[in-house]
Amino acid sequence: MVTWARRWLRTWLGAQRMSCRFKQRGVRRLAIWSALGFVTAGLAMRGFASGAVAQHSGTALYAALVYSGVLLVWPRVRPWVIGALAAGFCWLVELTQLTGVPARLAQESVLFRLVLGAQFDPVDLVWYPVGVVPICIVHWLLPTRPPSSDMRQVACRRFLHGAIRQRSRIPDRH
Repeated sequence: MVTWARRWLRTWLGAQRMSCRFKQRGVRRLAIWSALGFVTAGLAMRGFASGAVAQHSGTALYAALVYSGVLLVWPRVRPWVIGALAAGFCWLVELTQLTGVPARLAQESVLFRLVLGAQFDPVDLVWYPVGVVPICIVHWLLPTRPPSSDMRQVACRRFLHGAIRQRSRIPDRH
């Protein structure tokens, strides 16, 4: 099933070969575009939906946004590690709402209210993984291989090692 999912995702993304890897810049670009998509979807949900749908989908999209942020900072980290960091950060922010500090900051700025929230909601603790797990799975299904810079370093070392060996075979002309 994993092979089928990878094949489907590769076809959907338009990748030519399974062995290709998004370079660091490509991963960062993907993280930025996905973050913009999550922000847009979250703002759309705030504008068009109401009640529990808007609240819970906003929570899940917030967690997916945090995942994109962690991916932007550390593009070479494994998806499950990024997912754990994103969910842990979201849970930490939610638990700090118990102190009342985010509520005071939310009164001063809309930005603080959007980033830190205003009040603790235990249901949000369940919805953060709902936002992180799907993007973590999609990230895991992306085709990967060792970074090309490592391959270049290995090739360079082999070339230099061969050149040094050949130079030692040439007699000195004095």
